Amino acid sequence: METSFTLPTLKFPDTAESMVSRALTVIGENSQGQLTDFSVHSPLVCLVEGLVWTELEYIEVLNQLPQALLLAMLNTYGYRLSLGSASIGEVTVTLSSPIGSSITMPAGWRLTAGSLVFVSTSTLSIPAGSIVGYCSVVSEGTGIVYNVQPGAINAVAPLSAYSPFIATITNTVGTSGGSSAESVEQAILRATALLHSRDALITIPDYETSATSLIGGDGRAIAIPSLGANKIDKEAGAVHVFILNSNLVPANRSQLVAIENAMSLSVVAGTTVYVSEIELFEVYLKVIVRLKDGVSPDDAFDTIKAALSDYLDPFKWSNKRTSLLIKELEYLARDNVFVDTVQGCYLKPENSEMFTSLNIQLPNKYTLPRLVHLTVDMVNNLGEYSYGSGLDPRDTPELFSLL
Repeated sequence: METSFTLPTLKFPDTAESMVSRALTVIGENSQGQLTDFSVHSPLVCLVEGLVWTELEYIEVLNQLPQALLLAMLNTYGYRLSLGSASIGEVTVTLSSPIGSSITMPAGWRLTAGSLVFVSTSTLSIPAGSIVGYCSVVSEGTGIVYNVQPGAINAVAPLSAYSPFIATITNTVGTSGGSSAESVEQAILRATALLHSRDALITIPDYETSATSLIGGDGRAIAIPSLGANKIDKEAGAVHVFILNSNLVPANRSQLVAIENAMSLSVVAGTTVYVSEIELFEVYLKVIVRLKDGVSPDDAFDTIKAALSDYLDPFKWSNKRTSLLIKELEYLARDNVFVDTVQGCYLKPENSEMFTSLNIQLPNKYTLPRLVHLTVDMVNNLGEYSYGSGLDPRDTPELFSLL
């Protein structure tokens, strides 16, 4: 459910410099020429500048009052600024070979995923003769950055006297549940959206709003009615919700189950909710353009790249659009001040090494495109250029070749 808000603001009538200048002009006229020292360091100029600064500070405080009053009102309804949440997961400890005694390690030992720290929250127990044990972990901090990929976690330091027997410590499934602290604007948008929703999940926007709130961060949710658990068969009374974490890390089973259980508490009688991952369709795109004479190929590439990556951002793509259309991609590549004509636009179908100029149908309604590689060949009166970049919708792409 899309919700917007507009808070009233007071605007300073002019720039500070202009206000000071006009004030000094009035002072000079009203003093009938008695006050003439308007140099930068004169006491009079310093006084006027101080008064203008004070007025600016006063207006800044006044502009914060509507936001503060709105937050206070939302607090009375139980909607508060989210401070973020920790990420949780499970690590697998594997011994190099079985040993004759059991291994028991209490919770509290620290592990890392790069610079990110995780702490075990359950006892690790490996019976004698076994080589594998499991324990739960939680991130030491909060934020979506702690939702790490499988295999990212490892031990910080020797864990105990049994360390020589330990071959690997890692997470076989990505961690999940970490969310970043909200800004005031995000909190207001979330709270006002929830105020518009009902206690029970009834409409498709209800399901999508609820799932997005449970994901945390700026994730994405798509709800499809009457779709069964296997994502193929129709099922009366079912709603299948598909989710995508804001950092594109696939949701693990524990996250899916947690969201499914939470949403099941709010469905109406006779409704079954299922939760699965959104599938991403990796888009490989090649564009051939003729530039207008004299324009910079760097600027042209940056503009084309920004337009196409924004269009193919899975967090902005409407699941009502079922195909990647060549004509739309050509239009986006051409719709700028640098390109004269688009001479070709090609997509690489999934599981194919060949590019095609044909439209590509997305597999289903819960598949979203993600631009992972873009090549732009350009020509103008100055020469020929070939730029390529691997893209992530959340990151600034890096130029990897310039011929």
